[in-house]
Amino acid sequence: MSSWRVKIAVKLIKLLSQSQYKRFLAALQFPEQAQQRVFRDITENLSQSQYGIALKIKKNISYAIFKKFVPIISYDELIPWIEQAKHGKENILTPHKINFFEKTSGSSAAAKYIPYNKLLLNSFNNMFRIWSYDLLSYGPKFKTGRFFMSISPALSNEKFTVGNIPIGLEDDSHYLKNIWRELVKPFLVCPPHITDINNINEFRYLLAATLLAEEELEIISIWNPTYLLIIIDTINHNREDLIRDLSKGYIKEKDYHYAFPALSIKRLELLRKPSISWHELWPNLIFISCWTSSTSVSSAKKIKELFPDIFIQGKGLLATEAPMTLPLIGTLGYLPILNEVFFEFKDRAGDILLLHQLSIGESYELIISQKSGFYRYCIGDVVRVVGIKNKTPSFEFIGRINNTCDMVDEKLTEVFVLGVLQCIIKCDDIFFMLVPLIDENGFGSYLLLSEPGHTINSEILDVGLSESHHYHNARLLGQLRQSKIMIAPNMGNLVQDFLISQGMKWGNIKDKVFLTDILLAKQLIEYVTTRIVLMNMV
Repeated sequence: MSSWRVKIAVKLIKLLSQSQYKRFLAALQFPEQAQQRVFRDITENLSQSQYGIALKIKKNISYAIFKKFVPIISYDELIPWIEQAKHGKENILTPHKINFFEKTSGSSAAAKYIPYNKLLLNSFNNMFRIWSYDLLSYGPKFKTGRFFMSISPALSNEKFTVGNIPIGLEDDSHYLKNIWRELVKPFLVCPPHITDINNINEFRYLLAATLLAEEELEIISIWNPTYLLIIIDTINHNREDLIRDLSKGYIKEKDYHYAFPALSIKRLELLRKPSISWHELWPNLIFISCWTSSTSVSSAKKIKELFPDIFIQGKGLLATEAPMTLPLIGTLGYLPILNEVFFEFKDRAGDILLLHQLSIGESYELIISQKSGFYRYCIGDVVRVVGIKNKTPSFEFIGRINNTCDMVDEKLTEVFVLGVLQCIIKCDDIFFMLVPLIDENGFGSYLLLSEPGHTINSEILDVGLSESHHYHNARLLGQLRQSKIMIAPNMGNLVQDFLISQGMKWGNIKDKVFLTDILLAKQLIEYVTTRIVLMNMV
C-alpha cells in the first residue's frame, strides 16, 4: 500500500472526526449537562413509542418522572416488544425505522435480538470517530495502513425476521457509515466471501493463511484476545499444509477458491523454523486493539508476551446493545460515551446514581438508556471508577453481575469465581472455566475445566469456593457434592468450538471463567468428554 494513500486516508479521517472529538472533550467538562441533553433526546423517542405510551410517558418529562414510571428491566421484559418489532410492526420501542437486528452471542443465556436504527448506528459511528481521531493524533504512526478487523463465520442460517427485517452484519466494518467504510475498505485484510464458510476449521485455516500472506499487516482489531491466540495455534498446528498452500499462492476447496501473492522464500523459511518469530512474520505490526480487563487479563498478557514491542490498547466497554466506554491515549481507565448513552449506576446499597454523582474507588452496576429503544436496561456489567478526566469519571470493567449460578442457594457469581480461580491458579496462560454439574442422582457440584500446568486439586478448589458463605453452607448441609477437575491440553479450544457450535460469534466470545446455565453446561461437558475420548483413541 502506497504511503501517500495512507497519509491521505489519515488526514481525511482526522478531518472528518475532529469536530466529534472536540465535542466529546467538551462534554467531559460538563458531564451533568451532557447527560441531560442525551436524556431529552432519548425520552423524546420514548414518548412517541408504543412502549412509552403503555408507560404513560409524555414529552419533556423530568428525570424524577422517568425514574418513577420507567422500570429498570432486563432483556426478558422486552421480549414481547421485541417480538412485535421482529414481526415488522413499527413504532414499538422508538419512532425510528429498524435497519436490522443484531443477534447477540451470549454464552450464559439464550440469544437476544437487538434492534438497530439509524440513531444507534450513529452512536457507534461517533464512538469510532472519537477513538480514531485520538489514536491517529497521539498513537503510533501508521505507514502501510493494512489492518485486520474481527470477522466470524456465518454459522446461522437465520438471515431475516418473520417481518423480513435483516438479521446480522457481515463484519465489524458494517457498523460504519458508507463514507467511513469506503475510507477503510482499501486497507482491510479480509479474504472475499470468507463469511460464507460455515465450517469453523476451514474458516480458521483460511484466515491464518490470509494473515500470513499479508506481510504489511500493521493493525489488528479484535474483541477477545483469544481470537488471535487461536489463529496462532492454527498456524502452529497446520504448518506444513500452510507452507504448501502459501507456496502455491492459492487455496482451492469445493466451496471456494482464494488466491493471494505467493510467499517469498524468506517468509517460508520463517515458517519452517522450530519456533516462529511473529515479529519477523509481521514486521510492520505495531498496534493491537482487544479486551484487556476482567476475564481477558490472562489472554491479553499472553498476547503481550508474543508481541512485546507492540502497542496493545484495551477496548472500552462495548456491547451489542450500545457503545458505553472508550479508551483515550494517556487516560487512566475508559471514558463513558456520555453524549450518546444515558447512564445510571446502582451502588452497593441499591441506590441509583447519575454519572456526576459517582466516587473514585467505588463499584457500580450499569443501567443504560440508548437510542434504539432500550430504556433503563440492566446490562449486567459492573464497573469501578478509577479516575477523573476533566470532570468525568473513568472506569475499568470488573465483571458481570447477573452471571450467578444458584443450584441450591449457593449463589456463586462470576466476579467471585474469577477472584478465587485467579488466586489458586497462579499461571496466567492456563485456560480454566468453572461449570455446574448435576449427576445422575440429581446432586449438584462444580467442575473445573482446565489445561495442564497447575497443581490444584478438588480439595483446594473446594476451599476456595467455600470462601462464599452460601457455598460453604451448601457443602456442610450436603446439598452440593465436592467439586471436580477435568484437564485436557486443548481444553480452551474445545470450549471455544462448543460455544461456536451453539451459534455464538467467534470474534465476540468472551473469556468466560464461569458458565452459569446448567443445561448449556451439561451439553458442554458431553461435548468436551466425547472429543477427549475420540482424541485418545486416535
